[in-house]
Amino acid sequence: MPEMDGIALTKALKSNLATSHIPVILLSAEVPDTFMQESLEGGADAYLEKPFSPKKLRSTVDNLIENRRRIYDFYISSLPSSGELPTGRVSAIEQKFLRGIQEYVSTNLHRNITIDDLAEVVCLSPSSLYKKMKEYADISPMEYVMKVRLHRAVELLKDDSMSVQEVAQSVGFNTHSFFSECFKREFGMTPRQWRTQNVSKAKNVK
Repeated sequence: MPEMDGIALTKALKSNLATSHIPVILLSAEVPDTFMQESLEGGADAYLEKPFSPKKLRSTVDNLIENRRRIYDFYISSLPSSGELPTGRVSAIEQKFLRGIQEYVSTNLHRNITIDDLAEVVCLSPSSLYKKMKEYADISPMEYVMKVRLHRAVELLKDDSMSVQEVAQSVGFNTHSFFSECFKREFGMTPRQWRTQNVSKAKNVK
């Protein structure tokens, strides 16, 4: 590489929030133990020594994809502020990013949240935030907000002392019809149907 080696490039990518989510696999014929340690300390997600088998490379890529699936699950956790970070290598800068998004959304569900709000929280431009979340977890910022609203609504619907309208308002929906429409799209049934099926069933079990 003409301007920097793989480790320097990895450090540059991983220290910038706009690119820190990009998986990096370093391939090298350098002294294995030394280069592997430097690679991982520099933020690489994996290291393979040359020559390497295509099967081993595929397995490494599959593991990184699985880690992204866990990150996606983490993003849409119904209680983001108390969720555990996914297993696997998640850097400090990514943990800070994930926690910042989670905590802001979970504490502001009752009001309108825009992509500009989220971008300001994590100090990115709206376009960079959108690109990062789509590449990181295949979900846009506003899709994430909607999913957290709906998954939180499920938790609140378990408390039958709250009306469906009260649940809708507490997670940021101004109209019952829109809440019902979004809920059905996510869970395959309306909020009332979900409550009847799940809360009533739980009472009968008791």
